Amino acid sequence: MPIYEAMQERMKAQTHTWLIRGGGGFIGSNLLEPKLNQRVVGLDNFVAGKRDNLAKVRDAVGAAWWGQLRFIEEDIRVPGDCREDCRAACYGLHEAALVSVPASMFVRRDR
Repeated sequence: MPIYEAMQERMKAQTHTWLIRGGGGFIGSNLLEPKLNQRVVGLDNFVAGKRDNLAKVRDAVGAAWWGQLRFIEEDIRVPGDCREDCRAACYGLHEAALVSVPASMFVRRDR
């Protein structure tokens, strides 16, 4: 059996919780779709992500699976906000980002 198929079979055999940081973005929202019998938790603050992306996923996966998805509106820049969510996850996929480098930089104005 090829390596990729063997890995998929191993994943199907044991359910884990995956935390998708940036779950409201284009890539993150696509990772929310159910795959290989895994639990998924999405996290986003919707500064760059879009709620419309979640609606597209909901329409694609159906009400039964959508009801199992846990989605948290929090900011990863605030350590206490997502600490517990990170502890509860077995794996994390970090897709959270701002689309603009200048917008993501902290600039001190007092100098």
